[in-house]
Amino acid sequence: MSGAIDARGALVFNADDQRPTRQRTPEADAIWLKQVFKWGAEKARDPQGRIHLRENPLRGYRPEKEKNPRQPVSTEDRMQKVMAKVDHVHPYLGDILTIIHWHGRRIGAVLALTYGDVKMNEGGAHGSIAWPGETDKEGKQWNCAMQPGLKDMFETIMRERPGIGAAPIFPSPRDPTRPIGYKQACTWLRRAEKLAKLEPLEGGRWHPYRRKWATERKHHPDVDVARAGGWSNLNALKNAYQHDDPDTTLEVLTNRKALRRAN
Repeated sequence: MSGAIDARGALVFNADDQRPTRQRTPEADAIWLKQVFKWGAEKARDPQGRIHLRENPLRGYRPEKEKNPRQPVSTEDRMQKVMAKVDHVHPYLGDILTIIHWHGRRIGAVLALTYGDVKMNEGGAHGSIAWPGETDKEGKQWNCAMQPGLKDMFETIMRERPGIGAAPIFPSPRDPTRPIGYKQACTWLRRAEKLAKLEPLEGGRWHPYRRKWATERKHHPDVDVARAGGWSNLNALKNAYQHDDPDTTLEVLTNRKALRRAN
């Protein structure tokens, strides 16, 4: 955490060049190392069939967790200010943000959408999106209905830049058979935020918008929010994405059901 070792594992001798980290960095490394030792002690075998490790040296060890994780959340005001500037950046950016606004998906899954994934007349009154397992963090395929506004957006896309099957909806300018990359999308987003005179959110680029989506839907049943947004684990949804907010907290404090006992 002192920064005496850089991200590549090399020693940093000059104190001025050392970049201290938060607890989350060594925590992630420790979790990875536990998985390596578990694999070596339980599954991995040499050509003779012998297990690599007699025992897991980190068995039972629990790395210290980050007590105050940085999980910035975007707001509706921020989203609207960014959307007001997307036309000055790139035609794709507004469509990407619109999909995240309605479906709350990870940026990687949004960028990888193909024409074949969008079912204009299937899966719902306004069509649906078949989010493929190849772009899902858990490898799970999700089929989610679309809203009328999102269907209108896709109809415009297909009219202005038609495509079929595996062709990416957001093709790279250099290679139309491949989608644009994450770094390019981040560059566009930051450019729009600068035009809107917004400071970057420390600790996140696209995830704050996904957290916004999840937090705005706290009043819905967890299982439905998880399905709509693509979470297999409810704990991840509630602990890493849904955040408390002043209005909801006040409502909890104000609205109550009096507890009474039967005589």
